[in-house]
Amino acid sequence: MKYRAEIDGLRAVAVIPVILFHAGFEIFRGGFVGVDVFFVLSGYLITKLIADEIDLGEFSIIGFYERRARRILPALFFVMICSIPLAWILLLPSDFVDFSQSLVANPLFVANFLFWMERGYFGVANELKPLIHTWSLSVEEQFYVFFPILFTFVWKKTFLLYALLLCVILGSLVASYAVTKLHFDTAFYLLPTRAWELLLGTCAALFIRKDIKTFTYNKSINDVLSFLGLVLIIIAVVFFNESTPFPSIYALIPATGTWLVIVFSERSHYAKNILGTSVLVFLGLISYSAYLWHQPIFAFYKHSGLALSGSIVYLCLSVFSVFIGFLSWKYLEQPFRNRSYLARNTIFKLSIVCSAIFIALGSLGYFMNGFPNRYAAEDRNLLAQFIGVTDYTQRRFDDLELRRFSGNDKTKLLIIGDSFAKDLVNGIYENNLDARYELSTVQINSECGNLFLDFDFTENIPEKNRSRCAFLDTYDSKPVRDLLENSDEIWLASSWKPWVVELLPESVKNLNDTLEKPLYVFGLKSFGDISQKSMLDIPFIERDTFTQAPSAEVVELNKIMKNALPDEVFINVQEGFCESELSCRIFTDIGEIISYDGAHLTKVGAEIYGRLIATYVPGPNKQ
Repeated sequence: MKYRAEIDGLRAVAVIPVILFHAGFEIFRGGFVGVDVFFVLSGYLITKLIADEIDLGEFSIIGFYERRARRILPALFFVMICSIPLAWILLLPSDFVDFSQSLVANPLFVANFLFWMERGYFGVANELKPLIHTWSLSVEEQFYVFFPILFTFVWKKTFLLYALLLCVILGSLVASYAVTKLHFDTAFYLLPTRAWELLLGTCAALFIRKDIKTFTYNKSINDVLSFLGLVLIIIAVVFFNESTPFPSIYALIPATGTWLVIVFSERSHYAKNILGTSVLVFLGLISYSAYLWHQPIFAFYKHSGLALSGSIVYLCLSVFSVFIGFLSWKYLEQPFRNRSYLARNTIFKLSIVCSAIFIALGSLGYFMNGFPNRYAAEDRNLLAQFIGVTDYTQRRFDDLELRRFSGNDKTKLLIIGDSFAKDLVNGIYENNLDARYELSTVQINSECGNLFLDFDFTENIPEKNRSRCAFLDTYDSKPVRDLLENSDEIWLASSWKPWVVELLPESVKNLNDTLEKPLYVFGLKSFGDISQKSMLDIPFIERDTFTQAPSAEVVELNKIMKNALPDEVFINVQEGFCESELSCRIFTDIGEIISYDGAHLTKVGAEIYGRLIATYVPGPNKQ
């Protein structure tokens, strides 16, 4: 294959934004599109390689997978090996369980399915997962399972080749658009909604092979189109963010940009010279190893609890990732790609043995619940209380969502809100208050307003949240309207945002005027800034008396709501949980955790909440 330095430069354009996005640099808030650049690049390179070998009569499936093993596995496995002792030292059992699952998923190339099931790519929780970035490798490897076989079959059947490409690309793109609207995580992680990007790279390879002279030999056209490609990639990096519905059709921008660069940069003076600079070429050569290393370095640093933070620290960590990537490229990638260094049979045997070891170690970590015996007995008891807490929070609420009321004699209670409403539902059940009420729930994200207003308040929603909020239920949706009309009581609970609190009195008035039925607004609750690790740092003998101050913002917002809402409507939950504005317990007298993250409740916390509810609400109301 003819070497193109500008392609390595394009790899650098892909990897740098990804690293700096994960490092938290705001200007690279759309840096995740670097993965899309890699997808198109991979499709191009693989297609060109296979096509060239078919023309020479040298292509074999075994040879193809040998090259994939040499290219992908040594660096990946080395990162995993190095991550294991760090995970043992730094990860709590629950995090170690998650890490263990990724050890199993990666050799099987199903990491994208694993992280898809764990839900979400953006957010603090995922920033702490050392191997979450390997999802993209799994997407590519799944593509490589069927692509070489199918491609060789249709290679000389021109009409079938192009018809198949067109159908799959359009089908995958439509699926990406539709699924992103319905379920962002599914579209983000899975091959069917990503395949069109890889196949766009295939189209680039075929376009170049056809040597369409009108385009490829006209210098001005090459300059303009290749430069436009770079601009499109930069636009996506700078202007996209975690709230952009992605991939959807938005991925067309960086993907099309990549296609233009691949096709037209070779005969472009400007793009070729820019991308062919020694620095970018060097970064492109080591891009794979740098990509593999950056996320574990960032994640383990965050788990370490070191006080140092800020842009300078993460810039240094980014540089360190590149340095380690260089060492990995020079002393691991390069030797293993040399066939004179390791024979084909050896590379396959090593791959199988190493995969088996990782699967065994990962399975052991999973079934041993993250090895809690690393900790003292009292700490093991504490950590055990965190097992399954997030599932506990949402399970009952989700089961009741949009459930129609029956004709029984219980008070028909509609609970609307976010995760704070889920705590409320658990409080009801833990104190058998469900004997009084027939429950139905509606989830309305606090970021999206959760307001019953006569005017459009979209402008009040932070811009980054608007696109996602557009797909969620509101008070105006028919299912919610029906439940509002058929309920006997309405309870609202949410992690109320300041701008929502400002509009909440008018919203409550509209609900009261429209429905004329009992309405209660439950305030915010906070137990201060806590985490599993911070709890472990509290001496065991001090836990039953340990207190800390709640969030100052929560205290202030509760005051605003108390002053703005009628006394019979607003319930100050915080006053029930905490001794004062400056003192909240996070443990019971016997050391049980009340809140597992400073805001949401454990089963014990829900029991306390239920007792409070029984004193706050006068009792069932029937119309």
